[in-house]
Amino acid sequence: MESHNPLDVPLPPMEPSPDHFDPDKVCNYLRIHSIRSSLMFLASCAYKEITQGRRIRILYTLDHSSYSIDIDNEPIQPEMIPQIQSKMIEFINSGHPIESFYVLKNDLIQYFKTMNYNDKVTLLTNNKSEKIEIVKFNNFIDFSLDSQYIHDLSKLGSFDVQFSVPGFFIRYPGLLSNGVISEWKGAPLQHFLIMDTINWSEREVHSNSIENLNELVNNEEFDNVNQKSIEFSFKNVTEICDSLCRDFDKKRLITIAGPSSSGKSTFSKVISNELTKRGYDVLIFMMDNYYLDVPDTPKDADGKYDFESIYALHLDMMVQHLHCLLKGESIKKRIFNFAKGIGYDHETETLSLSSNGFLIIEGINALNPVLLEKLGASLVTKIYVGPMTPISIDSEHLFRTSDLLLIRRIIRDFHEREYSARRVVGWWPDISIGEARNITPNIQYADLFYNSSLVLELPALSAVVIPLLEQSLNSDKVEE
Repeated sequence: MESHNPLDVPLPPMEPSPDHFDPDKVCNYLRIHSIRSSLMFLASCAYKEITQGRRIRILYTLDHSSYSIDIDNEPIQPEMIPQIQSKMIEFINSGHPIESFYVLKNDLIQYFKTMNYNDKVTLLTNNKSEKIEIVKFNNFIDFSLDSQYIHDLSKLGSFDVQFSVPGFFIRYPGLLSNGVISEWKGAPLQHFLIMDTINWSEREVHSNSIENLNELVNNEEFDNVNQKSIEFSFKNVTEICDSLCRDFDKKRLITIAGPSSSGKSTFSKVISNELTKRGYDVLIFMMDNYYLDVPDTPKDADGKYDFESIYALHLDMMVQHLHCLLKGESIKKRIFNFAKGIGYDHETETLSLSSNGFLIIEGINALNPVLLEKLGASLVTKIYVGPMTPISIDSEHLFRTSDLLLIRRIIRDFHEREYSARRVVGWWPDISIGEARNITPNIQYADLFYNSSLVLELPALSAVVIPLLEQSLNSDKVEE
């Protein structure tokens, strides 16, 4: 099961209604995205100025940072990083704002044609609007997809630029950082994974943007690309299972964590099937079954039940059961009834693990250091699952992982729980805050990473999610 929101359990009536929007949390969530968009726009402007017109390509976001390379794969040298940061500071201190206004689409297309920005020309040509919103700083112009920018640059706050071959990270504050940038620790494993995925996508299916995807679909290459994508994904599964099998004698415990809708459960089943084919027994252990009864659940600073806290679990009981399983002992199967908000032991059903078995522990807190210390971190292979798409909208606009997770969550909750897109969007700031508090800080403990995105996921999901979003915008169909 995935992480939970208040609708999963019977909460007292003083709790917010499902469609409640907390203005402060929504504003803070949007502010962080506005800061990110503004800083990346300024980084693009700075790079163009110090290189006489070269462009960056933003590849992905990770842990409150965005990673970019040169669009033509020209080398970015370490000495360029302080130049980029200095130029951005110069922009911020100039007193000039980031401006937003609308222009005629055809005029903007002509402008981008003169600049040889063919990716933007293609996107605009397929846009049905007559007017396009743009952002402008000094003589630099781009179209706006995020719609939110910090126009008064004095309010941008802290940022940092860090070199990482072959490009650089722009770092900005997180949701819970109070404007402070955390110590830079790097992210070599995640960085390798997403760069490997991006290089594969460009090499094997010749796709790195929405424009490329549209061409593939229009040329009826969907099935071929989808098959290659599945094969590449399974190659990563195979490599992970190779590592697990090598370490079986020392590490029979596998913990799998990731944000809501990241694909933890699906991934657990996939590696379970692969390990079974290799002759191992596998038991998938769901941490969610060890939730405390709702009245005993700790609350966050706002007085809401914090279901994503490690202390929302019967932690000692769970650890004791895990150690029993590793010793070959049977335990009663634990069950949590989400409709009633209570947990209990099954009267007759038990769980056991053979001496030839892996024990997979799945849950949002599966990388939490409190749990790992109790289990013995050296006995655990720790895996983080997250969708990091190799597809960008254009060079300066990427498709954010958080947006992909939101789309997945909207579709899943509509089909499995009959929740509207409006409800899910209303919860999203809370879900993101829970992720920032309980998941993001623990990514550093992961030994292995699995990218759960597929190349053609975006066009496939868009066909499903767009009608759901349109339905929620129709006032006649919005839930009371």
